[in-house]
Amino acid sequence: YENLNFNRFSPFNILTINGLKIYSLDGKNYYEWHIPELKIGSSLFSSQNLKLSFSPEQSFQKGLNIYHLSTPNLTTKLQFNDNGLKELNMTAKNFQITDVLSAEYFNVSVQKTDSEDGLKFNPFFESTINIKNIHIDSSVDQPLDKDIFRIYIHANVAGKIQTAETYRESIDEWLHSGGMIDIKRLIVNWNPLLMVARGDMYFNEKLEPNLHLMTSSKAFIETLDLLEKDNLLDRKGTFVVKILLNNKAFKLRKDDRYNTITTPINFNSGEVLIENIPVKKL
Repeated sequence: YENLNFNRFSPFNILTINGLKIYSLDGKNYYEWHIPELKIGSSLFSSQNLKLSFSPEQSFQKGLNIYHLSTPNLTTKLQFNDNGLKELNMTAKNFQITDVLSAEYFNVSVQKTDSEDGLKFNPFFESTINIKNIHIDSSVDQPLDKDIFRIYIHANVAGKIQTAETYRESIDEWLHSGGMIDIKRLIVNWNPLLMVARGDMYFNEKLEPNLHLMTSSKAFIETLDLLEKDNLLDRKGTFVVKILLNNKAFKLRKDDRYNTITTPINFNSGEVLIENIPVKKL
């Protein structure tokens, strides 16, 4: 940061941070989030409630690429108790990444549950991500529709995250005790695709994800065709996958335009697999 300014008289603006940067120390995988101004305020009646106010113009850098963010209506509220973070809620309207995409509505909500035991499948944090009316900029080269109606994720962090000296130690202990993310519901409405899924995500010691989803969707084969035509998927793997999917595709209703398909989708060791067949190497 460039400057810190504490206000001793107003609880609504406790601290102003100018020129805040959150960045990676790894030059081979460099990223940077630049926030020109961040204000931290509190509730008049409780210091355990905090509100973060971000400057409307921000930037994010990944490698040599710099993206400019416009968040004119971004609000972030945090609530704490004696055991740490209890609830986080972030909402943005008319969010935009210049020359990439814009979104009419964006919300992230995280709430700690009342459970304090360390059972592997017991939810510790319950979270949702809800994004509506996304428009992809015309300069972005991709084969699907430029408008995404909705992306919704309801996921629980399962397993208790213990307090340690560093965040990394807390995460490592959580992983070793069987911590995972239980994806209760995933919705993707991206014309022509309509997908609903559930599944789970595990991580290895390097925090690399292993994702398993069981999906039910319409227009899935048509979406694969578009991605394959644009060379975004492996042709050999996709060819075999489409044969398998066509054999179990069905019309949920007689007047449906697209078939309904139920299929597993996995991401493991940098590969995307459909029906356990690799279709994309990342």
